[in-house]
Amino acid sequence: MFRPVMDAYRSPAGRSAVQRWCSAALDRWTVPHRTLRLDVPLGDGSVATHVTVVGEGAPRYLWLPGTASSATSSLTALEVLSRHGTVWALDLPGQPGLSQPERPRHDLTVWYSTWLEAVLDEIATLPGSGDVTLVGSSLGAAVALSADRPAVTARFLLAPGGLLPVSTSPSLVRDHTRWSLHASPASARALMRHLVAPGEPVSDCAVEWLTLVGRACKTIRSPRPLPQHYLDRIDGAPLRVVVGEDDKLVPPTPLTSSVARRTSARVTVLEGCGHLIPSDRWEQVFRVLPA
Repeated sequence: MFRPVMDAYRSPAGRSAVQRWCSAALDRWTVPHRTLRLDVPLGDGSVATHVTVVGEGAPRYLWLPGTASSATSSLTALEVLSRHGTVWALDLPGQPGLSQPERPRHDLTVWYSTWLEAVLDEIATLPGSGDVTLVGSSLGAAVALSADRPAVTARFLLAPGGLLPVSTSPSLVRDHTRWSLHASPASARALMRHLVAPGEPVSDCAVEWLTLVGRACKTIRSPRPLPQHYLDRIDGAPLRVVVGEDDKLVPPTPLTSSVARRTSARVTVLEGCGHLIPSDRWEQVFRVLPA
């Protein structure tokens, strides 16, 4: 089942470099947190899944990061979200981070859906579990849309994949190709400029992470639109979508049209934001969390 597989990394050295970066980031993080590993049953084996837990009490949120991201590249968002309740932040398997690096070459939607439903089943057996809101960004949003369990009471999606094809431009393709083939701080910064709003500074930490990912990881593709039956089975559950007005990958106008056509969700457009949310805007973002 779900064979053959591919490794997210170009080499064992690349995997070690990413894992050291993530572990060091967690060690430096001054926000109280804990980590655990779930061996999630899937098919005829299991998927090692790294979880960072921050915050206390209800409500409970399950954070699913975007393409080429991890919990440790999202610490500002996790800190702000943890002020609202308990956050279980997952590293997606098959993506850079501390979870299993392998993913199947085909049937990714089915695989991630099955994996997340198994994760929810595992978490339901742990102390402090209960109803949960799925909070997903980009690829993580597509995964959140594909899975369903009784404990999931709402979904909150940021610049979501899975609802329409990702937009591109000649300059984005050029800079992405340069970064994929010759990752450096300069090529990472050039790519990052497509992901932030015009005039917004690019953080050195984001450049460092993207440079590392470009050097260590194989080509990472954006999520494809989900088949409609995944959306039909969660229709009626609270769903909120947030997107930046300057998002070049998921432009708000076609996204809003797709959301209206395919779901019953509400869309909030953030002024002055691109695909990536600036660190000082997360509190504003989480004000519109589903009740």
